[in-house]
Amino acid sequence: MKIILSLAFALFFFGCSDDAQSSNAKEEKVVEEVKKTIAAVVPKAQDVSADIAQVVEEEKSKALPSDTGTPNEGEKIFAKCAGCHGARGEKQALGKSQVITGWEESKTMAALRGYKDGSYGATMKTIMKSQVSTLSDAEIADVAKYISGL
Repeated sequence: MKIILSLAFALFFFGCSDDAQSSNAKEEKVVEEVKKTIAAVVPKAQDVSADIAQVVEEEKSKALPSDTGTPNEGEKIFAKCAGCHGARGEKQALGKSQVITGWEESKTMAALRGYKDGSYGATMKTIMKSQVSTLSDAEIADVAKYISGL
């Protein structure tokens, strides 16, 4: 019985030689068709990939405001403020100002613009006016964004 089952399994698994040859020919034909399809699709996929990369770069450049500095610009500008305000904005400048850590970007921008045009500030008004007088609107926006993240 075991021999019959083994023989039946072998015939089923290996098949006759004619069927095996025709099966190999079919497999080779399928492999050739797949190779042709891949050869036709790959260059098109590379073109599409290049097009997508170009569109992504164009959209990134549109999304970034052109009138502001680099992401680190605010940090660079704040470096001259840190002497009085502390590295993280945690000090009262000269013991007289507010602690600026945690200020919202809009509040910082309003204060800096007010110092610049003379409409904001009390005891620190004169000192701060001289500190911000050379800052552009873009630089004020950059440093305000940086301070809001402290």
